[in-house]
Amino acid sequence: WLSVLKEPLLVKVRLFQTTMVAVLIGLIFLGQQLTQVGVMNINGAIFLFLTNMTFQNAFATITVFTSELPVFIRETRSRLYRCDT
Repeated sequence: WLSVLKEPLLVKVRLFQTTMVAVLIGLIFLGQQLTQVGVMNINGAIFLFLTNMTFQNAFATITVFTSELPVFIRETRSRLYRCDT
């Protein structure tokens, strides 16, 4: 979280990406009726939006782990700390 706040451009890009995906999904599913098919379509739109948000945050976490992996390996090999502490 702190690494994201250190890069304001990244915050703006993610906000723009989230907004554009939300607008796109909203426009695709605009005007749905409250019938069984319409409600299923709305549930699908919510699922798409939540899936996008989940993967966006997951990939941000994965990039932090991969960037910190050399430091972790170096410090555990030099026995500065153990990974279970």
